[in-house]
Amino acid sequence: MGAELAVVAGLPDARELLSAAERHENAWTAACTARARGRLYGDTAALTAAVAGWERIGARFERAATLLLLPDRAAEGRRDLEALGVVVPAQRL
Repeated sequence: MGAELAVVAGLPDARELLSAAERHENAWTAACTARARGRLYGDTAALTAAVAGWERIGARFERAATLLLLPDRAAEGRRDLEALGVVVPAQRL
């Protein structure tokens, strides 16, 4: 999660933190680092892989939040978050 936060915050060492996190592989880390990679590089394939990873482990909130990052699936993400009782802000996460 620290690597993804570094990406979102635009920290100068985000790439290095992401690379280090990707070496510690488990299902949660794989989905989280895929989402971070997608955010950092604008990689929709990585974001789609993150969605699939969250689905595999049943992480409904994380899956929905990741869908918001995919323009063609953002509405689906908003619906899923609202179904979970989450108030969705007007702007993307």
